[in-house]
Amino acid sequence: MNDAFSFQTISSPNSEMDRFSKLKPNPLTQAIHKREVFWQIILPVILMSFFLIAIAVLICVPGQDSTSLGKDISLIFLILLAVPFVFILLALLTAVTYGLIKLIIVLPPYTHLVQEGFLLIQHKITFYADKAAEPIFLVNSWKSGAQTLTKNIIKKPKINKE
Repeated sequence: MNDAFSFQTISSPNSEMDRFSKLKPNPLTQAIHKREVFWQIILPVILMSFFLIAIAVLICVPGQDSTSLGKDISLIFLILLAVPFVFILLALLTAVTYGLIKLIIVLPPYTHLVQEGFLLIQHKITFYADKAAEPIFLVNSWKSGAQTLTKNIIKKPKINKE
């Protein structure tokens, strides 16, 4: 198994839950995860925030044709209609993010156990598949040996005529 994705046990626990609480993540795995979090989550969020702030500033900067008060008031009311939906989406996004952070903390020991279970299943399937195929290979081996033996027995000696 790859050492970069394994867990090191601090002590031998008595119960199953103690075992999960005493697992310490591999430092190499943590460093890889932090680097991926920065490039895949933090940097895109920061860039999009700057982009949205820039767009908001450009929208707020008055242009040459900013004399229409009615247009501005209509725009304010249209924006106010969207604000409750945006806050609901923001709350939902915050809840999902919080839940994912908690799952990232809790899941690694369990996913490690699931991975070990699947590896055990894979080894058992391979073992029993080999056991099931063994008689076929044995019969083919005997058949091939018998054919070679009969060819060697029946084979006519070559006479060199020179």
